Amino acid sequence: MTHFTVVSPHPDDAALSLGSTLAWWHRRGARFTFLTCFSRTRWAPRAASNGDVDSVTALRRLEDEAFAARFGEAARHRALGFDDEPLRPAARGAGGAAQRKEDVEQPLLVALREAMARHAPEPGPWVLPAGQFHRDHLLAMVAGIAAAGTHPLVFYEDVPYVLGVSMESVRRHMTGVSRRAGRELHALRFGAFDRDAWLSGVHCYRSQFIEDELADFSARLVARSGERLWADAQALSVMGALFV
Repeated sequence: MTHFTVVSPHPDDAALSLGSTLAWWHRRGARFTFLTCFSRTRWAPRAASNGDVDSVTALRRLEDEAFAARFGEAARHRALGFDDEPLRPAARGAGGAAQRKEDVEQPLLVALREAMARHAPEPGPWVLPAGQFHRDHLLAMVAGIAAAGTHPLVFYEDVPYVLGVSMESVRRHMTGVSRRAGRELHALRFGAFDRDAWLSGVHCYRSQFIEDELADFSARLVARSGERLWADAQALSVMGALFV
């Protein structure tokens, strides 16, 4: 059975960007390890506890666990416990001078890579965010490439951010991701977009969305012919077994 290490920058990102694909893979016997990177947060706009870090972090972990539970014994979830971007203070150097974002984030990238590698020991493809529209998504992608090592790589387009972007813009971005990963990437989809499976997954995250938002996202996904992934040749070979 194919095992996928699925890296989600925040709670809900894997469900939003991969809900239909994950259901397709699961029906064909795949197993999953879900890694939520920036799981410490205060953002829960539809919950009474919005703004309280400890309460919201606990709530969002329960939502992630409910999503993973949809796949039964074929899935496990690990919250890596890093602060999301609004919780991270702007670092200052000597004399209080602002530091470059890249310098500030280097220790975070190292710690994130080490945490990913520690919690994802099984062989198989790593499924990473494309990282085009949000700093935390970019960090999760960069650390994920490093943690994956020689494992096969698959990248998913970040929903909902990608829904307002042209296909050409996405292709240009993925050319940069391909260079960063050092691997040629190929676009692909798995089956027709399963709107019911997608909605069932994102409904685990009641603290984040109202029905009108989800209806809009799903309609725009349908217009784009569903979720699109980008995979290297090694991942294409491994995933070929799912079609048998």
